[in-house]
Amino acid sequence: MTDTTLCAQLRMKNATDIYICGLAYDVCVGATAVDALAIGYRTILLDDCSRGVDLLDIEKTKNTVIKNNGVIVNSNQVKAMVEGRDRRPELGYKLAMELKMSRNNMVE
Repeated sequence: MTDTTLCAQLRMKNATDIYICGLAYDVCVGATAVDALAIGYRTILLDDCSRGVDLLDIEKTKNTVIKNNGVIVNSNQVKAMVEGRDRRPELGYKLAMELKMSRNNMVE
């Protein structure tokens, strides 16, 4: 994993949550979501705002995101999430695991 300009900009802004949508769900969108999860961001994939190429690959992408503690929602749920009225346990778990890993790295 390389530290891209986008990663640096997100860190400078203290971003914690990444909302992802676009084309193609099963390629670019999925890769972006998996990368965001791998580098520690709480990741929310917007299902109804993304389109893909292959239905089987789209399902694989969804399963990978969920397996890695990401969340898949529809766009009408985003406002409540951003405002803190919809607190997903998966995102809390992701944050707790990141904090635990960070703490373990500091102790070593």
